[in-house]
Amino acid sequence: MKQYYRYDENWYYVEPVIAYYEESLPDGITDIRPPDGLYRAQFNGNEWIETGGPPIVPIEDIKAQKLREISVACSQAIYNGMEIETTKGTESFALTIEDQKNILAQTAFAEQGLSVLYHADGKPCRLFDPQEFVAVSRTCFAFITYHTTLCNFYNTWIRQSETKEELNEIVYGASLPIDLANEDGQSFDDLMDVILTYPKI
Repeated sequence: MKQYYRYDENWYYVEPVIAYYEESLPDGITDIRPPDGLYRAQFNGNEWIETGGPPIVPIEDIKAQKLREISVACSQAIYNGMEIETTKGTESFALTIEDQKNILAQTAFAEQGLSVLYHADGKPCRLFDPQEFVAVSRTCFAFITYHTTLCNFYNTWIRQSETKEELNEIVYGASLPIDLANEDGQSFDDLMDVILTYPKI
């Protein structure tokens, strides 16, 4: 038994085969191995040659992949959390889904004027007075809103892109195009100006 290589009626590579031929090789079979790295190998009777390029990926598939990449990067940026100035100095607060739920639950008590137990990353629980904790909570959720809104604008940019080259420019943290706006004609900066006017304690 020996390794051979099959090609079709147009001499394009099909598959490897293991067989035993006593005399001459049948049509569509050669014992010449195609070189590695050929995208579309064609046999010319003496050797394999390249007749194509990298497979063409539909633009919609590239967009779908880019949307997934941006979504994952946004979620990670939020979950990593942020640093906030508190009465104890600069403290870090992670914002995983579980952290967000805990902060919301404690905020409900703080808004009733009650001190709450909570902890910054890597620190033991301590009592936050109501005013301080509401301020921490609002800062955290403004941070979440910032990244969620940024992600939405990246998604709009992705959907409006027409070429692979444009899509390659879109990475989390990249500057948004100046003329990029939502359906109401508002830019990302316009919306961030609104967030900055949220009441703070």
